[in-house]
Amino acid sequence: MTTTWFDSRGCLSAAGLEAVRAAAPDPVAPELAQHIASCAACQDRLLGEGRPATRTAVEPPTGLQRWRLAIFAGGVMLMALIALWTMWRLAAGRPQ
Repeated sequence: MTTTWFDSRGCLSAAGLEAVRAAAPDPVAPELAQHIASCAACQDRLLGEGRPATRTAVEPPTGLQRWRLAIFAGGVMLMALIALWTMWRLAAGRPQ
């Protein structure tokens, strides 16, 4: 195990992360590949390039968006009622 690849906690150091980023998928050193496969912290660091994940705030729907949602939901409910009424009429044996 190369000590320059790992820090005092046993996780990948900056040199270890760079060795993984610079290598093609196949020739990564077995020690690095084994550690990355078992360490979620190093996986996050490698995939996030060392930056903490940031989340963007979701804006609440505006008035127009609420109306569109209400119209859509009403249309879906109307279609469901028509389908149920049609099935009931067909099951009753009185198609018209």
